Amino acid sequence: PMAGPPLNLGGSRVSYAGRSKTVGETKEELLARREKERDERAEARRRLHGAVTVQRIWRGRRDAARWWAGALAGWDRRFGATTAAPTAATCSDRLLPPLLVAGAERAGAMRTLRALALLLASCGTGDGDANWCSLAAAAAADARACVRLACVACVGECAVAGARAVKRSPESVS
Repeated sequence: PMAGPPLNLGGSRVSYAGRSKTVGETKEELLARREKERDERAEARRRLHGAVTVQRIWRGRRDAARWWAGALAGWDRRFGATTAAPTAATCSDRLLPPLLVAGAERAGAMRTLRALALLLASCGTGDGDANWCSLAAAAAADARACVRLACVACVGECAVAGARAVKRSPESVS
């Protein structure tokens, strides 16, 4: 013996004896309701996926900002109060990479100017191991060209960072 009510699939009414929300709904009403429920579930999945994506991006940006803050704080501890010219290897390995990767806007104009001052101090020495330009140039004329190029690059980066800072500053609006 089979349990449950018989299904009338050929008639105009379908009854699942308690399974349907509406007793006696037509086949078309049942299909429309099921389609609406599927659409609602699909919309809920899309919203959940969107929320998870936004959270993932936000956490990634937050973690990157924390990492940059730590990296630049380490740069400040190492080079912020230094007055002695760093060696050429220190310039190329530790002084410049964080600032070049961070960019002038994130590093800030003061760090960029500080790096320029330390590079120029390094370039002013006659010692080949201490002179940053000695890494790129063998002749004195090439070293002077290297210093000019570094000055132009750093001043340009500082100008861009300064212009962006002025653009964002509420005091600059008259």
